[in-house]
Amino acid sequence: MKDIYTTDKLDVVVDNNVLQDLYELGCVDLLFLVFESVTIPRSIFDSEMLVAIKDSLDGFDYIVGDIHTPEGFAMFQNLSGKPYRKLSRHDKFGIAMAHERSCYCGSNDRLVRRACEVFSILYTGILGVLGRAFYQKRIDQAAFLHYTEKLKSEETTCYIGNDMIDAFVDSFRSLME
Repeated sequence: MKDIYTTDKLDVVVDNNVLQDLYELGCVDLLFLVFESVTIPRSIFDSEMLVAIKDSLDGFDYIVGDIHTPEGFAMFQNLSGKPYRKLSRHDKFGIAMAHERSCYCGSNDRLVRRACEVFSILYTGILGVLGRAFYQKRIDQAAFLHYTEKLKSEETTCYIGNDMIDAFVDSFRSLME
């Protein structure tokens, strides 16, 4: 398995919730600093993303993509079965696109992450982006701690529990001064 923190040149298909978190933190640029290529499913770009988030992506190189391969369409079909009925159509597109591209699926959504586990698709979320940025020294300790604290505040719509964020930060203590 590719390690999210140490592997060079990783690609990601990113969901709206990760983009929303990065936008609220004021660090959308981190996504492009830590991933070689960023793809946003067209269905998400066209119907879920706020205009302000789209505007924040100006100047960055990203792909608004669709499913293109038989493998991607087959994965989308697999995700249409009963066990995955609670996944949104947008979630299914993101997972299927990550599968066909053999890259990370970027989502904080628990159901998306569970489906990725079942189908052995690599996944990460806002914490993985922040962790990768800190590990690769794209942000310093102060910024890392600021962003993770802000995720726990009322300033963002992030719904990751404080205990999970605290445990995540603790996992990086050996890299901190």
